[in-house]
Amino acid sequence: MNKLFVYRNLSPEKSNKDLLNHLNGTWEKGFIWGKLYVDVLDVIPKRLGVRFDHNHEKIKGYLFSSKELKNYWNKLDILEGEAYECIKVTVFIDDGKKDIKANIYVLK
Repeated sequence: MNKLFVYRNLSPEKSNKDLLNHLNGTWEKGFIWGKLYVDVLDVIPKRLGVRFDHNHEKIKGYLFSSKELKNYWNKLDILEGEAYECIKVTVFIDDGKKDIKANIYVLK
């Protein structure tokens, strides 16, 4: 998989953007359907996370596409930590006119 949907710290304008910006790739605005939660485990003070759910709210973020991601998943798994898991979701681009399968880190 060479696509990752980000909705918080890994987004291009957020604090951890440099973790992906050094990879050759492209960014597109998009959204998924889900529910945004505060991490109930309090692993790190008030980490935000998404739980995937078609019946909730539109979570805006970015789709990052890069062939270099295939060699980077282990680093992302370590960064996200034990409170998150990587799953596949449908990301909607162009106001929902186009949908793309991508990975996303969500709360367990």
